[in-house]
Amino acid sequence: MLMDEPPHEGTTSWSPALSRQKTLSRYVEVETWKRRELTDLQPVMSGIESACRGIATLVRRAQCDEIAGLHGSGGDTNVQGEVQKVMDVLANNILAASMCAPGKMDYVASEEEEEPTYCSVVLQNAAFRGEYAGVFDPLDGSSNIEAGLPVGTIFGIYRRPELNMSPNRARDPLEAIMQPGSKLLASGYCLYGGQTILVLTLGQGVHGFTLAKPGGDFVLTHPDMRIPDRGRLYAINEGPSLQWDPRIAEYVRRLKLGEGAGNVPHRTAYVGAMVADVHRVLVEGGVYAYPGTESAPSGKIRLLYEANPMSMLVEQAGGLSTTGTARILDLRPSSVHQRVPIFIGSKEDIQDLQALLKEGV
Repeated sequence: MLMDEPPHEGTTSWSPALSRQKTLSRYVEVETWKRRELTDLQPVMSGIESACRGIATLVRRAQCDEIAGLHGSGGDTNVQGEVQKVMDVLANNILAASMCAPGKMDYVASEEEEEPTYCSVVLQNAAFRGEYAGVFDPLDGSSNIEAGLPVGTIFGIYRRPELNMSPNRARDPLEAIMQPGSKLLASGYCLYGGQTILVLTLGQGVHGFTLAKPGGDFVLTHPDMRIPDRGRLYAINEGPSLQWDPRIAEYVRRLKLGEGAGNVPHRTAYVGAMVADVHRVLVEGGVYAYPGTESAPSGKIRLLYEANPMSMLVEQAGGLSTTGTARILDLRPSSVHQRVPIFIGSKEDIQDLQALLKEGV
C-alpha cells in the first residue's frame, strides 16, 4: 500500500494514529510532500505560524499595565493616510521578518509600507532571497484592540512570475506583487479573539487550526471548511448607506427582509474587522460587503492584501467574491494599495446581488 502521508520525523513507517490530531505544521508538511511544486512553502508557512503566535501574544497583552500604550498612536501616518498605532508597526515587523527569515521569500508588500520591500532589506542581509513574494495586512481592524474586540492578520503568497519565463531574468518586485489573485499559491488569515484561529488554503480546500495554548501548536479544528450556499447573516457597515448605489441599498433591504430567492431573512453581524466578519460568514454563511459610495467609489478594502487572499479562501470553500461587476480574483492590481468594492460570501446570496445589479431598480 502506498503511503498518502510522509513518515513523521524520526519514524520509518506511517500510522493513522499519529495524525488523529493534526497540527498545522504537520498538515503543511503532508500537503507540500504530496505537491512537490510547493515544497519550499513549508518553511514560509512555519514562519507565518510563528508570526501569528507572536502577534496573538501582543494582542492579548495590549491592555496590560506594563505595555498599556502599545495599542496607542505611534505618531506616524502610513501610506493609507491613517495614523499608525504602535501595534500596527510591531505586527508589521514581526510578520515581515517571519516570512523572510526562512530564505524562500524575495519580497513582501504590506498595508503599512508604501512599496514592496526586498527580504534582504527586511533582514539586512543580501543572502535572503527566494522564489516567492508575500502580501499581507499585519493587523486588520487594529482600532478594535482598545475595546477588546477581535482583530486579525491577512496574508497571501505568490510565485515570482519571471521565474516561469527565465530563472536568470532580472528581479522586479512590482511584477511579482501585482498579479491577479487567481495566481495566489496560498492565502489565509489569523483571527485573534476569544481563540486564536489560523485559516489556510494551499489551493485545494480550506482548513482551520486553533492555537491550543499560548506559544503552543495550531491544531486542526475546522477540516474541509465549506461555506453554506445560502446564509442567514450579513456583515456590512451601514453607516454610509445614504451614499450607496440604490441597487445596493435595495439588495441590503431584501437581505434583511428575506425577499431574495431564498426567502431567508438575514440578521446583521458586523464587528469592523474584515478577518472577524469574513470568518463568521465562512462558518455560518451569509455576506460580507464593503460597497463603494458617492465619495469613495472604490470602497475601503485593498485588493492586493485583503480582497485577494480572502477571495481565494472563500472561493476554495465554495463561495463567491465580486466587486459587483467583476470577479475579484480576475483583477490585476494597478497599484499596491488599490481599493475595490467587495461582496463576498455564500454563493446564492452573491448570485442574488449579481442578478439585481443586472436588472437595475
